[in-house]
Amino acid sequence: LGGMYTLPRIGSFSADLLAPLQDSDRYRGGTRLSLGAEFNPLPWLPVYLGWNLGNKDYPWRFSYGLGLETGLLEFGLGVQCIESVIPGYSSKGLALGVFFTLGA
Repeated sequence: LGGMYTLPRIGSFSADLLAPLQDSDRYRGGTRLSLGAEFNPLPWLPVYLGWNLGNKDYPWRFSYGLGLETGLLEFGLGVQCIESVIPGYSSKGLALGVFFTLGA
């Protein structure tokens, strides 16, 4: 279950509730809530923030990202910190993500 609210020229806010009926090979760990935001300080520069609250089986995570959007190209780079707000020695793990889209 999820939802998103968009504020024109400012950005968007989203929430997702993941509550599977049973564990599977793809998903284990019970109900989780994720919150996200995309801010647009400049029309071509999106900034992404995310927080997954986690549960007893899945540690909480905090994510940051930065993008570049032109008429032809979308590119984004993000980092996710596990059990830490900023990457560093206290983080229990780190995940990196990249995406790009070419064309309209």
